Amino acid sequence: MRAEERLARAEQELEKAKAGRTAATGHALWLLGALTVVVAIGCGGHAPAPPDQGKMIEERLAEVEEKLGKVKTIEQRLTRIEQELAITKTIEERLVKVEQEPAKAKTLEERLARIEQELTKVKAQETALHTIRAKRFEVVDDKGKIRAALDVTAAGSKLGLGDAAGKPRALLTVFDDQPRLNLFDAAGKSRLELTVSDDQPKLALFDAAGKPLAILVTIGKGAGLSLHDATSEARAVVTANDGKAGLIICDAAGKIIRGVP
Repeated sequence: MRAEERLARAEQELEKAKAGRTAATGHALWLLGALTVVVAIGCGGHAPAPPDQGKMIEERLAEVEEKLGKVKTIEQRLTRIEQELAITKTIEERLVKVEQEPAKAKTLEERLARIEQELTKVKAQETALHTIRAKRFEVVDDKGKIRAALDVTAAGSKLGLGDAAGKPRALLTVFDDQPRLNLFDAAGKSRLELTVSDDQPKLALFDAAGKPLAILVTIGKGAGLSLHDATSEARAVVTANDGKAGLIICDAAGKIIRGVP
């Protein structure tokens, strides 16, 4: 009866081993030790175990070994499940990272947009520092005399340059979309005038009284030059147009006295 009690106790320990996976192996070893003691007691104790009782012990030992094998199989399956759970957790973490990437990209795009806006503001400020907007500008010398003036009106725009005495010496105008350049002498008389009218350039030279002395103009596919006397009468005209050249000489009254050809 003592061997049967110890065998029953071993079976109870086996049931406890099935309840805890981590302690299953230790319990199994303990049960094997207990069964070894039972067998030792049964074989070398005070009285030999009856044949039927020994057979029963062997059968129960076989059951114990079978249950231990099942426990081992369960442990292996649990290990695989834990490995699969770890893989699943890794996949979930990677998916979370992948989901976070678009958010990071969006954040980078927003930061880049803000940087571009700031750069645009900086460029606008730099332009403002180098550009001054006004309808009239005056540049004066150390004595306060106007040496240059830029003026814009409804009729057009003009730029005037003066000498040390403050007198105008050069004037560039654009009125009615017609550009004109005048150069003045110390007395303020225009001595040279360059104009472009209807896309035709013209250059005129004047004397101190403001009378024309020479006029150079374009004619068709060529040009013409007229020379004048003190009374502004044309005394000689030279032309070169469409491959042909000509010369006209006039008297003081303006009559032609010679022509070539």
